[in-house]
Amino acid sequence: MKLFSSFAALGLVAFLGGGVAFAQTSVAVTHPGGCHEGSCADVVAKKCSAEADSEGLHGRARKNFRAECCSTQADRFGLRGKVRMRFRAECKRDDAKT
Repeated sequence: MKLFSSFAALGLVAFLGGGVAFAQTSVAVTHPGGCHEGSCADVVAKKCSAEADSEGLHGRARKNFRAECCSTQADRFGLRGKVRMRFRAECKRDDAKT
C-alpha cells in the first residue's frame, strides 16, 4: 500500500508540474522579413507615408489614410490584442517620411 501511495504522489507531482510548464509557454508572433515589432512598424509607417504622399493627401485625410493602412498591415501580420494595439500606435506615432 505504501508503494501505491508513493506512485500516486509521484504521478500527481508530475501532472501538476507539467501543467505549470505548459501554462508558461507563449506564442511568438513572427513578422515577414524577420523584422521585430518596432522595426516592422517603422517600415510600415514609411510605406504608408509614401503612399499618402503619392496620393497627395494632407491633414485629416492623410491621418485617416495612414491609420487605415497601419490597421490593414496589422491584419496582414495576423496581430491580435495588445501586440496589435502596440504595433498600430508605433506605426501611427510619427508621420515618417522616407
